[in-house]
Amino acid sequence: MHVLIHKNQIEQGITCYREKQYDQALQLLLPHVNSSSNANLLYVVAQSFRWIKNFPQSLEVYNRLISLHRHPAFYCGYAGLLIDIGEVENSFFYFDLAIKIDSRYFDAHYNKAIALHKSNRIEDALVSYLQSHRIVKEHEGAILGAGQCYAELGGLDKAISFFEGFIKNNNQFEKVKYQLGKFYFDINSYEKAELFFKECSELNPDNRIYILAYVSALESLSLHEKALKQTLNLLKYYHFDHEIHNKVFDFLWNSNSVDCCVEYRKAYQTNSSDPLMIDYARKLIKLNDLEMAEKVLIDYISQANDEELPFIMLAHVLRESGKFKQALLVLDKVPISGNVNEYAVFERVVTLLCLGEYQKALLNAEMMYFQSNPTQGIIALYASVLRICNRQSEYSEIFNFNELIKVYDLLGEVGESLHNELVRDVLAMHGSDRHPVEQSLRSGSQTKGELFNQDFPSILKLKGKLTSIIEAHIKSSRSELRELFCLSDVDLFKFSGSWSINLRDNGFHINHYHNAGVFSGCYYLVTSGVSNVGEGWLQFGQPELSRWLELDAEYLVRPEAGRLVIFPSYMWHGTTPMSVSGQRLTIAFDIVPI
Repeated sequence: MHVLIHKNQIEQGITCYREKQYDQALQLLLPHVNSSSNANLLYVVAQSFRWIKNFPQSLEVYNRLISLHRHPAFYCGYAGLLIDIGEVENSFFYFDLAIKIDSRYFDAHYNKAIALHKSNRIEDALVSYLQSHRIVKEHEGAILGAGQCYAELGGLDKAISFFEGFIKNNNQFEKVKYQLGKFYFDINSYEKAELFFKECSELNPDNRIYILAYVSALESLSLHEKALKQTLNLLKYYHFDHEIHNKVFDFLWNSNSVDCCVEYRKAYQTNSSDPLMIDYARKLIKLNDLEMAEKVLIDYISQANDEELPFIMLAHVLRESGKFKQALLVLDKVPISGNVNEYAVFERVVTLLCLGEYQKALLNAEMMYFQSNPTQGIIALYASVLRICNRQSEYSEIFNFNELIKVYDLLGEVGESLHNELVRDVLAMHGSDRHPVEQSLRSGSQTKGELFNQDFPSILKLKGKLTSIIEAHIKSSRSELRELFCLSDVDLFKFSGSWSINLRDNGFHINHYHNAGVFSGCYYLVTSGVSNVGEGWLQFGQPELSRWLELDAEYLVRPEAGRLVIFPSYMWHGTTPMSVSGQRLTIAFDIVPI
């Protein structure tokens, strides 16, 4: 009878293990472990401890198991445990022991390949993935791993060929098709990418990753109506997804829809307490629909949301609506999270300026400015307060236009041929004719992604020329700015952002600063919209704090083809509107120290 109970408990425990009920499995099996040398029992207990992350106990049982029994599954499991506890190098010894016992033991080859891949031993990983593939021809993970390794070793064509050869006889493997689509997308073969993404999305109409990849391919082929349709379909499954809503908004915005916020509004009517409402309110603010933004934010806050951001946004909306004292009351209610919120201080300072309480504004701005490593936004704010308070001497130290703004005329050095190539290549990257709603430009377009990462010879050449000029610029800058920029004796930097702006008829930039850089710059490609009387010129020193605070620009630079302008990223800058007809095409960038 006792033996029968013993046997039943072990069987029940193993059943629990197979059903991934590891705690229950251990309760049933542990009483029998110490007195048993049964290989399967020890293995199940060791693995159960591993899956609940009780690694010391798992190690203890595994050590006993592999001292008693030689089997590839046990060595493979033990190797996996070693990886879990960070002993990756030791794991390879046990994977190899498993393979030595059975050279066709798939799990050992495959899991070894994954470990090698994660250790960045790409060539070795490829060998193990291919061996796994030979053993189990249709294992999708082995196929995907091998293809990724080919690509990471610089053999993207080989990876594509490998995948295409596989799906020719195995058309049902959608993950391979998806990765093949990504490879084609990476080499700008958008039609082939679209084909594979479409197949994946048709098989999985609710798969967010597949549909968004399909949408990106459709966008790249300028099939915007199809892309919008696919994105709208995806919203049926992901009602409050931030990225999907933003894409729908962008499609509607770029098609000049009269109601770009229609899907945001539907989500708001369904659940006004969802975090998506913050995105919705931000869009409303950019569209200057302050009344609706106020309503959305009040509804969101009223439903027991204790985040800082919605309070600060509401204060901004109230201030821009002329409700200055209400805005301050809301700022007093901002939940305290420990650190001083820069955004909240910024809003408070601007609101105090609107109320004419300049001394209070200055004290708050000073509090942030004189802390260690103030952001570019805080520097811009503090300088603006100094100017408004007539502290001209201190202001001029920060906004010393003559000394801190440098102009380089490079057309002769760049050469007319390269300059013309740049114009051609950069214009080809501009998609939508409408400015991004979140950006500072008006009546124009901005490229997506990092411009200097684009694989165009002309852009790579310009990047090289700019790099040497920036290095010299940093070295020649005054000591205070160098101290802010240089973290060591070596003036090393990297581009933290790069893009192109194409302004057209009546186009201009709202005044702004760049928080993502320490120095910023722009290189002018086309300046046909720039006039002799200041239209389309680059202007400095005019803060964009509030519609209730108006100050003039203090320094202007005329754009000319081949001209490079470099300036501190904290400096307020924008452009005057261009003439009715013309174009102003630029490459812009930010840099930060390494």
